Amino acid sequence: MADVESLSHTAIFAPNIREAEAFWEGTLGAHLHNRISLNTDDIRRGRGLPHTCWTLADYLIVFFVPDRDDREPGVKNGFSHGFAVSRERFGQVLAMLQERDVAFTGPVTHPEAGPLGESIYLADTGGNRLEICWRRDEAASYSPVVMASA
Repeated sequence: MADVESLSHTAIFAPNIREAEAFWEGTLGAHLHNRISLNTDDIRRGRGLPHTCWTLADYLIVFFVPDRDDREPGVKNGFSHGFAVSRERFGQVLAMLQERDVAFTGPVTHPEAGPLGESIYLADTGGNRLEICWRRDEAASYSPVVMASA
């Protein structure tokens, strides 16, 4: 067993980096961390794809430009990511999404025995599925994510 301590980052496809950045920054409040472009030696040598890294709170999100549009049949942008907000902020998030005409489903009320209270589901510009929820156990203490210094 690996005994991991926390989730480090998420990598998602962004067919249009600029649209993805505008969505994640303007809608969810992410901040640019760094960029890797086609001008780097690793990319030119075929070791990796162009990408940008963004942070949302203490979470790192990497946007990759797909190297081709013809993915395997039936395979979608199968990434799904859950982000928590406080119960108090959940209504504000709903209102903001409605104001910006961002399509979403929910809120869905989860069973009282579980840790989640309510969730809404939406997709970003790359078709990646997102969940925004409030947690009944939001007062629980978890291991913090420590960001590496640049």
